Amino acid sequence: MAGGGFLGDDEPGEIAEINVTPLVDIMLVLLVIFMATATYITSSSFEVELPKAQSSSQQKPTGKAIQIVVHEDGHLVVDDEKIESDQLDALLAKRISDPTQVHAIVAADRHAHYGTVVEIIDHIRGHGIAVFSLQVEHKP
Repeated sequence: MAGGGFLGDDEPGEIAEINVTPLVDIMLVLLVIFMATATYITSSSFEVELPKAQSSSQQKPTGKAIQIVVHEDGHLVVDDEKIESDQLDALLAKRISDPTQVHAIVAADRHAHYGTVVEIIDHIRGHGIAVFSLQVEHKP
């Protein structure tokens, strides 16, 4: 009898043991789902064609990162939030409390206008962020 008394007596009583197998099964399924979806969560949903460079490095600065994506047509995406270029200053001012603890990552499409990328870097430096990087794909 499921949930019967201790040592097999026929009288109903306390449940002496708990079957944890279903709990473990559910937790393993949730772990597999989490692991499968984690790669989609971390990758940006806004794709750009990054320029290729042989001298790219894999160093990642420490601290809080703000990623700014510049698309070919000039529209911007800051941390997966699509914005207009005139909203960049207000967004940076809102998100930056200590510029020395923040670094910016600029990922510009290889067909984006050079002037747009320079303007973005100017906005970043204007908010006191001294550490920024340009994201590229490594060319073998």
